[in-house]
Amino acid sequence: MAESVWRGRAPIWLRILTGILLFLAVWIAFNLGETVLFQSLESSTPPWLLLASGVPVGLASWAIVRKSSAPVAVALAVLALFVLGWFLHIVWLVAQCYQDGQPLLE
Repeated sequence: MAESVWRGRAPIWLRILTGILLFLAVWIAFNLGETVLFQSLESSTPPWLLLASGVPVGLASWAIVRKSSAPVAVALAVLALFVLGWFLHIVWLVAQCYQDGQPLLE
């Protein structure tokens, strides 16, 4: 009997794609949090901390998607794409403010 798509594991390509997208989304969010924390302490974020945060984020992404079903993998991929799109929109707005010479917070 064929296995149900709702209960079976997602294809390997979907799990890899979801893992990559989830890694990028969580890593960007984690690094933004670190940067805001260090800016509130009036110091700069050490570059080694930004790079070292990739290890736990990668392990978390792998643990989340390694046994996910296809619907869960698709939902996680869509969520990660939403977060990445939101981040790129913020970067675009900040670039527009710098280009126009306006302050970031009005």
